[in-house]
Amino acid sequence: CIGSAFIELTFNPLPMADAGNDTIADCDLGVMLMGTGNGILAWDPHPSIEDAENPFTIVRPTVTTTYTLVATLGNCTATDQVTIEADC
Repeated sequence: CIGSAFIELTFNPLPMADAGNDTIADCDLGVMLMGTGNGILAWDPHPSIEDAENPFTIVRPTVTTTYTLVATLGNCTATDQVTIEADC
């Protein structure tokens, strides 16, 4: 007896996150975070972020701070970090 079976596989792209380069920010003026990638992009919440849901947002850290960008695509996530040195 000979049989056969078929399995359908779906390959989804992996999410990618790029938080940008580390930099220095004036405490009063701040600096713009410019996160890029695919999927839904958002920054981990932090008090010095103006809009964590926007990958392009202003931060005004008063101490050196590391921010994490999260890219979500389907059930998968990717992260990247950027460190902003506060120049107060």
